Amino acid sequence: VSLVYALFDGTLPRVVSRLPTEAPTSVVVYSKPRDLLTQFSILIANFPLGKSPEDVVALFGSKVGEVVSIRDSSTCDATTVLDCARSVITVVGPSIGSPGNKVVKIQLLGDLSFEVTTMVAYSPPCDIEEYCRNNFGLLANYRKLEASPLIACDQTYCMEESALGQPVVETVSPSYGLTSGGTVVKLGLTNLPAFSLADSLTITVGSGARMAYAQVVSLIQTGTLEKSTGE
Repeated sequence: VSLVYALFDGTLPRVVSRLPTEAPTSVVVYSKPRDLLTQFSILIANFPLGKSPEDVVALFGSKVGEVVSIRDSSTCDATTVLDCARSVITVVGPSIGSPGNKVVKIQLLGDLSFEVTTMVAYSPPCDIEEYCRNNFGLLANYRKLEASPLIACDQTYCMEESALGQPVVETVSPSYGLTSGGTVVKLGLTNLPAFSLADSLTITVGSGARMAYAQVVSLIQTGTLEKSTGE
């Protein structure tokens, strides 16, 4: 009878587990790149107690993730009991464009000697645009995909076109400007299906021969494709 087991130093920090173990790469939906930022929960043994997110750096290869929280889930006296302290670090990974395994390093600022590592596999996600269109005649809900990234195809990430919110301009400030141009105008919007300047938003002023294109300098929009607000 044979078996395989691992030996480790019960006094040193080490990654016990991480969830999920696999995450989607970024994806193109409706001709626009969409960053899929996966949240990871990493359980570490013997991590220094009392640390805050500002004390920790999470590296995914050469990219930096966002440390959201650190929770010491169990503590003990290391002089009498070995390997019983546990800390949970929540990290939002960066956008990863190519598939493959990424080494994740957890480091402490100001302590170059501290480092624990684990591995995360990145895989191409479902072509949600093609999946929704070809199988159900529906639109891809890319906002839901960005909020809750996944690799497999899922019908709940498809939506009826009629479910899209009707765009409305709620406020305009100021309501007047120079005919020569240059006036900065802020629009209060609801249900505009655009959430970044990369979504190719076009605004025109006037009509007919007097129509002119305005330069969009910023877009702050929150919500879903069904309901959103912004300016």
